[in-house]
Amino acid sequence: MNPAALAAKLRAIMASRASAAPPDAAELAQRWASLLGDAHLRLDRAVAWAQKGLRSEAAELVRAAPSVYETAAAAWDPSLAGWDDYCVRHRLPRAPLLPRESVDRLNACHLELEPLLGALARWRKLNIGRAAATERLDQMRTLRRLDPNGTPWVDDAPSLERAALAEALEASERALALWEIDRVWTVIRWIEAGEWISAPAEAAAAALRERVRELSGRSALERAKEVVQRLHAEYMAESVDLAEERLREWEALRSFLAESGVEPPRELDETVQPVVEWLRERQEASQRLLEHRTSVAELAALVESPSVTLAALAALVDRVERGPEPASPALLSAARRRVRSLTRARLARRSLVVLAGVAAASILLVSAFVLVERQARRDAAQQFLLRIDRSIAAGDLDGLDALVDRAMEEDPRLATGDAPSEARRRIAQARAQRQRDDAAFDAGLDAAGDPTRADATDELLAPLEVLARTAEQRERLELWRERRRGAEQARAAARDAAFNAALVEIEAALVRAASLGDSPAALELPAIRGRLEELVATPGVSAPALARARPALVRLESLEQALAQRREFALARARESTEIDAMLPLLRDASAYAEALRRFGQAHPDSPQSEGFLDAAIDEPSWRAVLAWPQARRAVGRSLLDLDDEQRAEARRSLREYAASHPRSVHAFAAALALEHTEPANEWRRWLAGVLDSSPLLSLRQVSMRNGDRWYYEETQAPQPTTDGARVYRIVKRLKDPAKGLFDTEFIRLEPREIVSDGESPQRVLAKALRAALRDNSLNGADGLVASIERVRDATGVNAALRAELLVGLLERLRKASPALAPALENAERRLADFDAGSLEWLDPRSTEATERSREIDAALPRLIETARWSNLRRTKAAEADAELARAYEPVGMLVADGDALVLKSPATPSVGDLLVIRSAGEGGAAGDRGSNGAAGALGGASVAADRAVVVGRAIAVADGSIRVELDSAALEQFPPGTPVLQQRAGAPSVSTREPP
Repeated sequence: MNPAALAAKLRAIMASRASAAPPDAAELAQRWASLLGDAHLRLDRAVAWAQKGLRSEAAELVRAAPSVYETAAAAWDPSLAGWDDYCVRHRLPRAPLLPRESVDRLNACHLELEPLLGALARWRKLNIGRAAATERLDQMRTLRRLDPNGTPWVDDAPSLERAALAEALEASERALALWEIDRVWTVIRWIEAGEWISAPAEAAAAALRERVRELSGRSALERAKEVVQRLHAEYMAESVDLAEERLREWEALRSFLAESGVEPPRELDETVQPVVEWLRERQEASQRLLEHRTSVAELAALVESPSVTLAALAALVDRVERGPEPASPALLSAARRRVRSLTRARLARRSLVVLAGVAAASILLVSAFVLVERQARRDAAQQFLLRIDRSIAAGDLDGLDALVDRAMEEDPRLATGDAPSEARRRIAQARAQRQRDDAAFDAGLDAAGDPTRADATDELLAPLEVLARTAEQRERLELWRERRRGAEQARAAARDAAFNAALVEIEAALVRAASLGDSPAALELPAIRGRLEELVATPGVSAPALARARPALVRLESLEQALAQRREFALARARESTEIDAMLPLLRDASAYAEALRRFGQAHPDSPQSEGFLDAAIDEPSWRAVLAWPQARRAVGRSLLDLDDEQRAEARRSLREYAASHPRSVHAFAAALALEHTEPANEWRRWLAGVLDSSPLLSLRQVSMRNGDRWYYEETQAPQPTTDGARVYRIVKRLKDPAKGLFDTEFIRLEPREIVSDGESPQRVLAKALRAALRDNSLNGADGLVASIERVRDATGVNAALRAELLVGLLERLRKASPALAPALENAERRLADFDAGSLEWLDPRSTEATERSREIDAALPRLIETARWSNLRRTKAAEADAELARAYEPVGMLVADGDALVLKSPATPSVGDLLVIRSAGEGGAAGDRGSNGAAGALGGASVAADRAVVVGRAIAVADGSIRVELDSAALEQFPPGTPVLQQRAGAPSVSTREPP
């Protein structure tokens, strides 16, 4: 109910002012007391949680309906201040008081927690959804920033940090396996950005950075190899643009490799170098042609430009005329006219300046103008003559006669001088020299011969470079060079093809030699080495082809080394086999065998057997325990049920000594089972004889009445007759002092006609019979104890409570004599103890409770005391112990390594049957295998792990009468070389698979 509504009802009850409480007041008071009691309990629990740092849980506890805050507000209402006095007056249930300080403290916790509610909700959602540890760690860091003093964030941070770091490293391992470098960088940035308390985040991030750098370097190196191969292919195809693009990729990758600390192979540089030189040559010729064409385009633009200067235009025309490619004649003519026009304009400007300076002398001015004009024409004529000289020097002889004519036009006086004739003479000489040079060029090119022959070189064309004046001649030289390079490349390709074919044959010979074995390979490898060295020495083979021969040379060296190692290995194995054969006779002496294994392991540290032999030597106690078992079991001699007390003591002494010396032996389980059947078998006789002689309850006499009552009295208290023929008995009601045999007694008067019998009690008769059986030894050993229990159970005349007391003691002795029966006896002992028969006053027939409980015990005894089943179970357990005792092993050989497998090394052929190996308790968690309770448990000590016999193979008889050994490789994986191999002795039972109790 709502606390406020309940408080309103209580206020109404107090306001009624009735002298008696209303009918529902008790119920409402009880509900109010329960409500405040629950609130008080939740307050105490919430305060304890808050002190432990669990503030959110404490706040949630007090807010749960009905809210503690609402209950406290209702309880502290001033109108309810007199409710406690009202309850006292009317004897109603009182409610406990709620402590204000606890409520105030929890309210303060709630106010502190309000900013954290959103973050806590997400934190719970992540934990309930089992989100990734990295997400939960980020949320915990958010909570730690909001609540630095929160205990859970500080306590849980180390474990969550380790889990998140492990998860991040696992994700980066997957990304590295897929070469997803960006994902790994994301993980590294997340690790470096976090605030770590205890996890080794800096080391993990540094390790990831190193692995990413290494992986990036390897990836770039593979890419660089691929780019160099494509670059070489474009070089062979003479594709300049693609080759330049591949060269830029190679330079970028080389820079990245240098930054990553990876040195590119020298073969890559050797492959790239000729390509770089070829591109440089092509780029220089192209650059010259490009510059010339740029000058022609610039000249075409400047011819019509109004802002061009004479000097710039004249220099540009000169540069175009001397370029590698002839320009358009129309363009050159227009340019020359513009040069002449600019020259005249300059001269005109000079003339105007002179005329303006001498304005006063017009005649002189006209004369000066004429002189200036004449001098300008003379200068122009001289320019033409100089241009003729430059053209002759440059080898450009076309149009020179026209220049002579133009010079004579500019300066007619030249026609009377020697300058024109001298210019024409030089032009004729230059043309004659040109013809001689062209003839010498053709003769020299013919002398160079066929460019495809093997001895053709570019040096043959060196004298012709000076004679090549025209573009056609230069093109003929370039064509000759290209044909020579093509022929040289074809010859190089043929040499590489022949080299590769011979290399393929050598590699095939290496593969064949590797598969032949030691002796044939020894004959093949020297010849193969000679062929390979001769092939590598072939002149003219390219560097990539020679690089392909290096793996074959490395493989040849590895084959030679492997052949030498195999020879050395075979000699070492032969010596080791001789030493191992000498160990086999030592298998029956554990110490000598272990010492031999250690000596072998120390003498041959590189042997495949060495490490296993040292491991096998560690299990010397297990092997010694197997060899000592036959001597220990001889003390038993025959079936455990047939041993007398003296033989039991001797067997127990021998088995205890074995178990103490070999606590984890493979036979520890057998020793433990046998020890359960070697306990003293007749201790119970002394106990029973003492009980029969000392118990006063077994010496009482009994009076049986017609109504079924039984009265007991002591033999010394004979009944006294009365005058009216009745008898007065001093009966016993209860045993007051068992040690002194004192009873509480009472005199009663019995009528003779009501008495059925008066004589010895049934328990006294039973005690006499048991004494007689003990004296004549008809009840002896554990079987006699079971028979005694059966007699007591079947003595129905004896009160059931007394029988139950006797059976409790007998069952306790049976459990000590036969510990194997303890689980079977547990139920009977517990039920008899529950009856508490010793507290029943069964001597007094007037006790109704004792009579009823005695009948209950009497009805239960036939079901509880199952002597037949216990006898059968005891014989079964003894038979199992006999079977375990009979199991023994004998050595037949040892495990040795043969390559990757283990084989049996035996001095003689084993007999047909299972082959076994003792697995030590320290191997593979043997504490859970059979024998894990061990003999130490049977001796009262702590349980220890026991060794175990494991089947690792079988010796099988085949049709021809021989015996074949088959080993289980999966079972042998857990055993080292040097482990002894056993077989069960003839007549012993097979390996037991039954787990110990």
